[in-house]
Amino acid sequence: MNKRISITIILGALIGAALLTAAEKWEGSDSFDGDQKWKKNSLQGREFIIRQGQLVYSAYESIADNAAVWFWGNKKAGMPIPTDRSWEISQDAIFADTSPSSNYYDVGIGLALYADAGKGRYRCVWARLRAFYIFNTLVDGRSAESDFNFEVRNGEDGGGPADDSGAVLSESNQFTLVFRHDALSRTDSFQVKDSNTGEVLYVRNGPSTLSQARTCLAGPWISIDQNATWPAGSTYLAADNWILRSITPDPINLNPKTSTANGVAYSVAVTALGMTGTKLTGTVALTVGSASATLPITGLIDKNGYFALTAKGTGANKGFSCALLYDVSTGTYRSGKNSVTAPRQKAIRF
Repeated sequence: MNKRISITIILGALIGAALLTAAEKWEGSDSFDGDQKWKKNSLQGREFIIRQGQLVYSAYESIADNAAVWFWGNKKAGMPIPTDRSWEISQDAIFADTSPSSNYYDVGIGLALYADAGKGRYRCVWARLRAFYIFNTLVDGRSAESDFNFEVRNGEDGGGPADDSGAVLSESNQFTLVFRHDALSRTDSFQVKDSNTGEVLYVRNGPSTLSQARTCLAGPWISIDQNATWPAGSTYLAADNWILRSITPDPINLNPKTSTANGVAYSVAVTALGMTGTKLTGTVALTVGSASATLPITGLIDKNGYFALTAKGTGANKGFSCALLYDVSTGTYRSGKNSVTAPRQKAIRF
């Protein structure tokens, strides 16, 4: 009995180790007991400080740009996160009940996604929760703000103005921010939850533009009013409980293609296309003239962000095949890059 228990424990440990090893190198979590997993990117006059298991913000000089940001992964350069993968970031945002000075109108705790575009230009998508302080007191109610535009901009932060905002009606001072990137449906979402109850207080869903860069860096981002100060003393703005994990998105259907080539009618319909890691799998229904077949289809997202898919029939469906290149952002097949074959039929290209 003891020997069996020992073997079971050993097998369990090996399986657990294998699961840990299988995780993507960019995945992970941090409760801010140290700074080993972060590339510090704070600039003069503002910084982050590790304090009692939280990432605490401090602005100790009066300057116009009061933002501080760290990048996840390692101290040297951060960890590039692939935009052709699906993942989710979760981070707590903690507001002080009181402020060191009287009034603040732009106190934001959030996260940012960056990509270097060269020649002093950058891309940035950001999402945050904004709070106000009147007479040193945190005012009830918050504002959720975000910019999902990953276009190239000049400047060290690359961020643009908020392109969406909404009220967050809550008296809480601690929230969980969730940013979810779905590379399959090419959508992003931003959620604000009450950390204590788990209640979802705000949701934004929108088209993703992250595929404009192959990878991005991500991390906590905190800022306050221009030319204001917030010394790291007895009152704190903080981020905590950082988590970055891969996700499996819900399957999608691609827009069908129906047309005629050389007098022969054909149709292509890809359904239940799912994504596991980098691999795409689903089903394609092909019709060429009077012949038709349903085949399993596989593929990946290529360097341009297109779905490159192939299928080849066997057995009763031998002779059927297709090679497709689909642009999910426009919902169309790339012109001249697709082919469909059927038994005793000339290959159709479109």
